[in-house]
This record gives sequence, structure tokens and C-alpha cells, in this order.
Amino acid sequence: MKKLIIVTFLVASIVTAAEAQFEEKMKKENVVEGIVYQDGKELHGYIKNIYYVKADGLSYFAPWKFQEYVVFYPKDVFENTEKLKRKHFELLKAKDCDGYKIDTLIYESVKYAHLEGVGVAMPKKMFLRKVLDDKISLFLFFKSPPPAMTSYDGQANVLKEAAKPYNIYRVKIEGKLKQVADMNIKKELADCSFVTEKEAKGEYKASQGDQESSKLLKLMKDAGNREESRFKAIADYNTNCSN
Repeated sequence: MKKLIIVTFLVASIVTAAEAQFEEKMKKENVVEGIVYQDGKELHGYIKNIYYVKADGLSYFAPWKFQEYVVFYPKDVFENTEKLKRKHFELLKAKDCDGYKIDTLIYESVKYAHLEGVGVAMPKKMFLRKVLDDKISLFLFFKSPPPAMTSYDGQANVLKEAAKPYNIYRVKIEGKLKQVADMNIKKELADCSFVTEKEAKGEYKASQGDQESSKLLKLMKDAGNREESRFKAIADYNTNCSN
């Protein structure tokens, strides 16, 4: 019995040491577990955590970087390679895969043109974070700081502003991605009489103190009044209208 206890202790110690060593490796390589979706398959592995930038000696979350590309190590390669080099990872852009997942966050490869102010923007492939998958799906878009900026020192306000999301929607899988604030409920949701009738009665006008408790509206609790009214229409559409 004593020998069995000693053996069990030694095995547990070896396992614990191996786990600690692997955690240290992940920390050194700055990766997190993730999944890449490609050609209908789930590729499990590790994703480079490159989503922070420095300013004035502090780290700031840079969510716009999620939209650009993903540095992906296949699971078996990362776990079985002692010295990782450039050849061991894949740098994937939105044109290269269908999306990816980190923890509970899902990013989908889509075509989107961010229209703001005067001018025309051409749609381009990017990864957008999907926060609701339904008949009307919702995404978050982050406008990156000016590309000419090589240093953010003294520009913390720029980084904080860039970290604020734009709420984006898509009606069914074939719809174009647009800003929620720009949704024309009467025109775009015309196939759902439940919604259009409520719109005609003015029931989607935002009101202060509205305690609507749906998951969608809780998710978008910080939205402005114009967006809030459209979230209510989206919630009704997803709940009451056919595919």
C-alpha cells in the first residue's frame, strides 16, 4: 500500500509539472486555445493573443485587431514542437477561412463596408464578432485608429474611442451587413406583419426607463435611443416571424 501511495504521488507530481511547463509555454508564446473554421471543418489549436497595444507604458485592449487576421498554430504542431518558428503557424485572413473562435467569442468571415459621413466605402472581407445568431444576426465592428499612427503615446483617448463598438446587423444569411442605427424597419422587415404593424403604431419608439428584459436588449443596453428602438424590432422579428 505504501509503495502504491508513493507511485501515485510521483505520477501526480510528474503530471502537475508537465501541466505547469505547458502553461509556461503558452504564456511565453502568448497564445490561447482556439478553433478555426475552414472548409466546413473545425481546426483545433492555439491562437496568438495579439489584441493589445501600448500607450504611455500601459496596455490597451485593441478589439479592431480581431478583424484583421489570426495567427494560428494547429494543436498537434504546437503541443509537439519544442522550438516554435514562423513555419509552424498560419497567418489567416478572412479570405482564408470561415471564421474562428476564442473561448466563447465567435468571429465570422464576412464582407462589410463601414459607411460613416460622406463618401463611398467598398465592402471588404474581415472578421466580425458575432453576438447573436438568428434570422437577424448581430455583429460588432470596431473602427481602427488611423493607420499612419506608429505610436500611441499620448493618444490613449484615441484607443478608448476605437474600443467602442458599432452595432451591425444582417437580415438572414443573404442580407448585407449594415449599422443598426440605419435600419429602415418598414422597408427591410416588410415580410413580417407583426413588426410592421407595431412600427406603424409607433411602438418601437425608445422610451426612458423601459425595463424590457430580453437577452438581446440587455446585450445592447448601452445603445442610443435610435438603435434601441431597432433592437426591439429585431427581437420581435426573430421571435415572431418565419424564416
